[in-house]
Amino acid sequence: MGWEDVLGDIEAQATGIERLDVDVDAAVIAHAEQARCSLLARWQAGSGRLVELRLTGGHTVGGAAAGGGTEVLFLAGPATLVRPDALVTVVGALSRSVASGPVPDDPDIADVAGLGWAAALRVWSRHRRLITLGLIDGLVLQGTAIAVGLDHLDLVRHDRTTPLTEASAAPLIVSFRAVAFVRADG
Repeated sequence: MGWEDVLGDIEAQATGIERLDVDVDAAVIAHAEQARCSLLARWQAGSGRLVELRLTGGHTVGGAAAGGGTEVLFLAGPATLVRPDALVTVVGALSRSVASGPVPDDPDIADVAGLGWAAALRVWSRHRRLITLGLIDGLVLQGTAIAVGLDHLDLVRHDRTTPLTEASAAPLIVSFRAVAFVRADG
């Protein structure tokens, strides 16, 4: 082996080490960026992606991620409000980046997008929407929220076959802390 061969081998090794160094730097930067990425940021960036959420109480809800904030996550198709603190797992392809995706075209979500939990429920209450509540203990309630307070709602229980005007039961007062999700049903 001549000197030229030895020098060529040394240059090839140096180039390989430089590439490895760049790859390591890129991996370190990617890990650092991932470590600073919150679930909320990934949720917002995942707008439009189909997901399935497991919630406290054993509930499972699904649809397209449609934005949200610290108080509420929005799902489209069917329109659903989810309390982030009720979230157990997300099954689906949320982005690892924080670049926003398109928001699904869902009129029920468009009505409440950008609002907090109580404000979003007030919109559906004002429109007398039939809703389903999934409670953190696993109970499921259906009816119409006739009033929404600071930390609770008054629900008149009924289903699609019984109009609100014919529902005879006294309202059930439900604490927001007990609610894992609310879905617009009609």
